[in-house]
Amino acid sequence: MTKIKFCGIRRTEDVGYVNELHPDYIGFVFWERSKRYVTPETAKVLKESLAPGIKAVGVFVDEDAEIVADLCDRGIIDIAQLHGGESEEYIAALRELTDAPIIKAFKVKSAEDIESAKISSADMVLLDSGYGTGKVPLFPRGRDLGGESRRSDRPLSSLCCRSQLGDRNRRRQGQNKNERYHGYLKIKEG
Repeated sequence: MTKIKFCGIRRTEDVGYVNELHPDYIGFVFWERSKRYVTPETAKVLKESLAPGIKAVGVFVDEDAEIVADLCDRGIIDIAQLHGGESEEYIAALRELTDAPIIKAFKVKSAEDIESAKISSADMVLLDSGYGTGKVPLFPRGRDLGGESRRSDRPLSSLCCRSQLGDRNRRRQGQNKNERYHGYLKIKEG
């Protein structure tokens, strides 16, 4: 099941547009190095104007787990998205501090990154090309992550939506250094 998230919300006008379009999620970026950074105080005010049913996601990059949990527990965000090098141990520690759902973002550069995403203990995973590039990159013509032949360019999401990442695709060969992948949110079922 695919969900839609508009990320980088930081102005009252942004919330107005979001309320008209009604995506599943919006994202507040709490990474200070981002041009879309918002303070917790600004996020709180913006969330108060958000239409019911739209969940607020806090995007963090290697942030202290106590800070993430505090924003969840104060109701500023509904979901924590981890977009840095957070480990399984970090996710476990965060779960001890809050009951909020967790999204783990994976920067996909190889088939091994897909395997890491598949075994993540996060509630949801997001496959991305980097720090929110907004680009919709495709596989190079004729290849998938495992080097298998394909008839046409396709986004990574077309593979993640189907169970095509099985054992036959784990063989790596002929990886192109310039491959980029589409940011894609995959809900883990079960």
